[in-house]
Amino acid sequence: MQLPIRTGTAIAGFRIESLIGEGAMGTVYLAQETRTGRRVALKLLGPELAHDERFRRRFHRETELAASLDHPHVVPTLASGEEDGTLYLAMADVEGDDTTPAGRVAAAASGDRRDAERRGHEAHL
Repeated sequence: MQLPIRTGTAIAGFRIESLIGEGAMGTVYLAQETRTGRRVALKLLGPELAHDERFRRRFHRETELAASLDHPHVVPTLASGEEDGTLYLAMADVEGDDTTPAGRVAAAASGDRRDAERRGHEAHL
């Protein structure tokens, strides 16, 4: 079940601007960080996932590992956590030729993508 979030809604310190895309696990929005004004891609996971303790532990572990990666071909993780029972992940908004979530992420993966993938695997992502 996806969350019905309206433009202008504030969650976890981010204000929703528009929908980027939806997937099986959640919805990705273009949002603005209210404190800094920075634009981000904000992924909100479906509420049913927050009720699964095993999934929650894995989510927190993997988002911490993702945030520790520093590579020019990996989209930076800026924040993650939980607010009012909703798990969220904020990543840098990457402009690209494709406006789908996969296209926006792929826009950051030019050049030596294999090195970025290797670093992700080494971090167990």
